[in-house]
This record gives sequence, C-alpha cells and structure tokens, in this order.
Amino acid sequence: MELPEKLRVNLKDEILFGETTGIPTGGRPIQIGLDDLSPRPTQGFECIDGLDLFRANKLMVDVFVPFSIYRGNEPKTSYGVAKNTDFLQKLKICQRISGSTLKYHVHGYHHSASRNNANHEFFECTPSTIKLTLQALKTDIEKVEREGIDFHHGPDKDKLCFRPPGWKINQAAVDLLQEFDYTHLSLLERYKDEGEYDLDFGDLTLHWCNAAPPDVEFPKDKTTPLSVTYHAATWLNNNLDLNNALGLLTEASNSEILLPFSVINL
Repeated sequence: MELPEKLRVNLKDEILFGETTGIPTGGRPIQIGLDDLSPRPTQGFECIDGLDLFRANKLMVDVFVPFSIYRGNEPKTSYGVAKNTDFLQKLKICQRISGSTLKYHVHGYHHSASRNNANHEFFECTPSTIKLTLQALKTDIEKVEREGIDFHHGPDKDKLCFRPPGWKINQAAVDLLQEFDYTHLSLLERYKDEGEYDLDFGDLTLHWCNAAPPDVEFPKDKTTPLSVTYHAATWLNNNLDLNNALGLLTEASNSEILLPFSVINL
C-alpha cells in the first residue's frame, strides 16, 4: 500500500542495518512492538497490512510470539507454534521479506496462568511451574530456529528478549529468565511509574514501552523516544489494523527525522 506523500517519514537508513549500541540519537527514536502473533484465529496474520505498511516505511517491528497460546476452555495444545507448519512458513516469509526491519522475540508459552486468567503466566505461577514453562519454551525455540526463524539476535546470536504476558512478572521469573540465558526484558513504563516492578533485574537489559494506543496514549512530548506496542488480536482497540498503523505514521510524521531501533539494540 502506497502512502500519501505527506505521511512519508524521513528516516536515517543507516540505523536500520547492522548492530547499534543504545538508543540512537539525532532525531526521534522509534520502536514498534507487536504482541501475541500466533496460529490462533483472530491472532495471526490478520495484521499483515499493518506490518507491511511499517515495512514499506522502513520502520522496525519487534514481534513478540507466545509459543502455545490458549484462551478459556481451549485445549492447551491447539495453537503450538513449533508444530504448525503453515504458521512457521509465514514467519519465515515475513522474516525474509522484512530483513533487518523485523525481529522475533518471546512472549510467554501459554500466555495464561489458568483457565480464567489470560495474562499472568509469569506473575501468578510458582517458581517450579515457571521453570517448566521456560524449559518448554527453550525446546520449542530450538525447533523453530532449526527451521531458519530467528529468536536469538546479534552478531553472536546471543541476545534473547522476553516480554511477559500482561506485562506482569515476579522475582522468581526474573531470576529464572537469566538462568535460561535471556538477556533483554521488555516491560511497560506505566507499571514502573505505578510501582509494579519492585524487583532486582540483575544483568537483564531493560526496555520500556511507553505507548499502546488508544489505551496508553502517545507521549505528549513529541521529542520523547517512542516505544509503542500493538496486538495481533482483532477484537482489541489496540489491534494492529490499518487504522492504527496509519495513526502511528501520522504521529511519526510530526518528527523531522525518525531513528528506528529494536529492543535488542539496547
């Protein structure tokens, strides 16, 4: 989809390639996240038009994948990423077409802590359950990467990023992430400001999301680095549809120069 000229953004292309250290400077940094991309109907590639719009404008997208998402009374094994060949093929094609402007990361396993809890898999579960979940994730990540789909990043493939479902995480989960060689953790800035994260993060590199429109509005200061998150979930107002994608580009067009970055560049 071609954009009207007035919506095209002025990017420093060199930021898009190779590794950078820290958030780039010299313009307004921008990072885009997409949560919950999965084989589950209404949570898959229905968002492809939004992703393609960002790709056409050379904006980076960090895609956070739950590896075996389930909701309510659905069987826990219904939407496993590692065994879904059609979904894996789509991930691979999207990675190849997008190149350095798209990266995959981990967004939990089942996403849910129980039948009645859709989000707090790494917040309300016990340390022993979290450890079993992380072991299952490790096994599935290895299977998926053997198919040529990258979840480890950087020149040495040693950067592994995690974003907890519902943005909630407990100390045991933080400690265990490091045992399982995660290097980056992505959290919600609003929860930090509200005192939700009274935790020792150890050696993890932290990334802070500061917008998820319309629920968490764009920062009022248009010079503030922008880390915005959308969802692959057609029933949510925050779903990455064309309307929300264009809304971000309109927000971005207020900046003379945008500097795209990924969470693993931190």
